[in-house]
Amino acid sequence: MIHFSYHTKTSQEDRLSSAVVPECLASLYVVKFKEVIGDDHDLFLAKFFIENGMILEMMMCFSVASQEVMVEFKKKLYSICNFISIVVEFVDVPFQFIN
Repeated sequence: MIHFSYHTKTSQEDRLSSAVVPECLASLYVVKFKEVIGDDHDLFLAKFFIENGMILEMMMCFSVASQEVMVEFKKKLYSICNFISIVVEFVDVPFQFIN
């Protein structure tokens, strides 16, 4: 299991785009994203794990964004994993409860 908080800009995306996927990431069953705000960076990282997690079964997203933002984020995310059997669970959590 990996807990991820990701809000560093472009240089991180560039590194992930050109990276060889380490075996430890490709072998994850569950990925938990903390502090999901529903922006393009969150979507990019979720897509990276969906495309590279060879045995990924579940992705949990702990949302701190508004309900309207998360509706759009969910639509985009579900369009990415439309033909992949990954369970994506969203949890609305007030920011102060995320550790």
